[in-house]
Amino acid sequence: MGDRRAGWRVAFLAAGVFAAGRPAVAQSDLPFGAPSSDASQALVSLGYLIGEWHVISYARDDSGQFVESPDTTSYRAEYLYDGLGILAEFYGPSRDGFYGVHVITHDPSRGLVHTYFNARANRRIDFEGAFGDEGYNLTRPGGYGGGDFLYRETDSEIETDSFVKRVFQSLDEGARWTEGDYYFRFERVR
Repeated sequence: MGDRRAGWRVAFLAAGVFAAGRPAVAQSDLPFGAPSSDASQALVSLGYLIGEWHVISYARDDSGQFVESPDTTSYRAEYLYDGLGILAEFYGPSRDGFYGVHVITHDPSRGLVHTYFNARANRRIDFEGAFGDEGYNLTRPGGYGGGDFLYRETDSEIETDSFVKRVFQSLDEGARWTEGDYYFRFERVR
């Protein structure tokens, strides 16, 4: 596993994953690396993601109530070895052994950028991230698959050992948001 993760790091850095800025805190006590002294404050603020997580899914049933799914996902995020980006990996129990990976960096002209690598479709998908009143928001027109809407994931209820990720869509460029039919609760493993 360590060799594969090191290979991902080299590939992402060779592709030009960079960030700039100044940190406010360091997380050297975590086994997942620490932000660089050159990392942007925005990237450092994502430190709540760092670690290993158990992810519980909730989906709406026929009555519109959210019900816990029996399937769970694992999530792991760590600072890249240079401390200027975050590597995040998802593992799921689906039939095909779902695996997803993304890198979070800071682009001074765009802010926080989440680059998702979709191996099945052989493409990358960029989301832009920003902190707002409700929490941390990732947005992208059309979401993962495209479409005529604005897609948003919001991390809220952020605590040391948990946070909630909710999904929203807007058909009017963000004037009104409709919550999706599922959400996720992240619980820290370490």
